[in-house]
Amino acid sequence: MKLYSITKNTVRAYVIAYFARGRRMPTPGMNARRAYGYSDRAWAEVANDINKYGWMDQLGVLLDAHEMAPLKTVEEIADLIWSKRSAKTKSGGTRTRKAVRSTQTAKRTSRAAKSRRKRPTHRKTITRNAAARKKTVRTRRKQS
Repeated sequence: MKLYSITKNTVRAYVIAYFARGRRMPTPGMNARRAYGYSDRAWAEVANDINKYGWMDQLGVLLDAHEMAPLKTVEEIADLIWSKRSAKTKSGGTRTRKAVRSTQTAKRTSRAAKSRRKRPTHRKTITRNAAARKKTVRTRRKQS
């Protein structure tokens, strides 16, 4: 699928088609986050899902997960994609997929709670050898 000329309305139609998969058709002004019940984490993953489509590759635009937090409507998402496309044509480029992925993974923190992190166990140092230990056990048994 080649995109020779694309307009903002086309971008909006693609975003609407994304949200309409198996659900009711959204309108551009509808609060998609609330209407479809997205959690904060799932809403951030929407950016990654949209980035996987071929039309996003052909536009040369990538959405970051943290950019999705303030957005709520289909129109806002389409505006963001369109503004990034416009910025790309003016400035000469946007970040690559690899750059976006590296910043997303750099922001992640460890998920284990501090109490569940594995700590090295401290062992007693062995001062006597095994034969000496056996001898002391034998002598204690004889004495009792």
